Amino acid sequence: MAAKGWLKGEPEEPEPEKPELIPLSLDHIEQHFKTSPVEVAARLGWKPVVFEQVAGVSLTITNEHPEKQHARVVQLDLIRAERSGARRRLE
Repeated sequence: MAAKGWLKGEPEEPEPEKPELIPLSLDHIEQHFKTSPVEVAARLGWKPVVFEQVAGVSLTITNEHPEKQHARVVQLDLIRAERSGARRRLE
């Protein structure tokens, strides 16, 4: 392997492919759940650079919902209330 120079990489390494399903999924999430890719990245806790590399989607931050762009604090009382309300509806 060393003689053929394969220690630094495989021969004829293919070019990285751009994700195809993730952008489609993000479109679906945005249409049906009204959640933008920026919000998905924030909920995952991913920086825009990481999200763009993994998802293959460029994040353009707009000022449509500035309160959502920086919303990192979660009110646990509200989440608990939502969950208990959801449980009551299921019963």
